[in-house]
Amino acid sequence: MNVNTFPSELVICIGTNASLPILANLTLLNSRFHTLLRPVLYKRGVHLSSTEPENTNPAAYLIHHNCASTLRHFLHYGLSANTLISDREFSKPQHPQWISLLHLAVHCKAARDAGDQTMVKLLLDHGAKPEVKDAHGCTPLHYSVYYTPSWASQELVMGWVKMLLEKGADVDARDCWGRTPLHEAARADNEEAVRLLLSYGAKRDVGDVDERTALRIAIQEGSEEAEKVLKEMGAVV
Repeated sequence: MNVNTFPSELVICIGTNASLPILANLTLLNSRFHTLLRPVLYKRGVHLSSTEPENTNPAAYLIHHNCASTLRHFLHYGLSANTLISDREFSKPQHPQWISLLHLAVHCKAARDAGDQTMVKLLLDHGAKPEVKDAHGCTPLHYSVYYTPSWASQELVMGWVKMLLEKGADVDARDCWGRTPLHEAARADNEEAVRLLLSYGAKRDVGDVDERTALRIAIQEGSEEAEKVLKEMGAVV
């Protein structure tokens, strides 16, 4: 039987009802099947990305491996840039934990290693909300300012921080410990992030749940550069 003679409607019907492995193999059968079934495959990926936990989630996989071009197709075929993914490894039924695609993007080791800002920019350009919080109240801005040069290049980190701030990230967002991005930047001794956050109006002297200001944290953590900047800007302990 020559599959090339199958009507397009039949090919699409077969692909729509096939299991994911079979569907993926069908797209590789020939160029016609690839053209007809690739949208079906992407839509299946979108559906799974909207329902599966992080360890089996296609979108999470793409972000972890910094595959921005494929994620762009997912977004084109209906994946919301604000999709929340459950973390089954740490979640309990009575205390579900969620994380956004944007959190995953600024936590992506592959992107950090490559110095690549594409994934974060892609999600923000498709409407990802920079103020979204994870289960601990941390925003993507909390994540990004905490990276030190041993984790990621300063150029990459500051690129993320600037993009998030330009898209309206809450510069004074508090996590469940009462810490703002400024607290995290001070803890990481990220002097450049401290300066940028302050230039966007971050409150210098707000305390966390233990009443520790960013300056106090900088002193306690031995973050000398952050301490210097905060003192220059009039911060108090």
